[in-house]
Amino acid sequence: MKGLRRLGGRSLLLTVGGLLALGGIAYATIPDVAGVIHGCYSTSGALRVIDTGLGQICSGTEKALNWNQTGPTGPTGATGATGATGAQGPTGANGATGANGATGAQGATGAMGAPGPAGATGPTGASGVIGSTTVVVGTAVTAGGNAPVGTLTGISTATCPAGTKLLSGGAEITQSSAAKGAVFFSRPVTITPNPTTWEAQGIVFVQGMGNVQVTAYAICGSS
Repeated sequence: MKGLRRLGGRSLLLTVGGLLALGGIAYATIPDVAGVIHGCYSTSGALRVIDTGLGQICSGTEKALNWNQTGPTGPTGATGATGATGAQGPTGANGATGANGATGAQGATGAMGAPGPAGATGPTGASGVIGSTTVVVGTAVTAGGNAPVGTLTGISTATCPAGTKLLSGGAEITQSSAAKGAVFFSRPVTITPNPTTWEAQGIVFVQGMGNVQVTAYAICGSS
């Protein structure tokens, strides 16, 4: 480039004219595929462009002078300042309905329902050989005054005396005019092969003033 600055005004005009003429002749290969323009500079100050693609070279009295048609890429500029926040856009349309969620965890166990109606009376069993029978009345136990629905009474028991056998048993519910109860269970105590005790328990199904109590009965027989 320093050599170009030393050219006179007349030489520069001739050179430009020569470049245009040569460029028109060899347009397809000047600059070359790498974007380089090849020239030859003589000591007399003349500059000519050559086409290296056609095998042209500088003479022995010339110096090769090459330059790019496009300069090198400059450094990346500094990042600009952040612009001001834009105004809020309009509200978008409602999205599509999402898929159904996973099944939730199982809920807590609900409150105990009211006792069902009494079942039908079973068939009469075969007659046994019984010499005598005795009815033993157990101690009455309560659920407490004004007890909530679902409250259980204590367990009332009735035990046959020694020398007798437990034949059957039952339970009786005693209640006030406001508080109502029912038999929760009435059964023999089967902790031994030949049970001798009957037990019963009651449950409150209507809350009110007063007590609900249960009394167990054991029917004992002897031969």
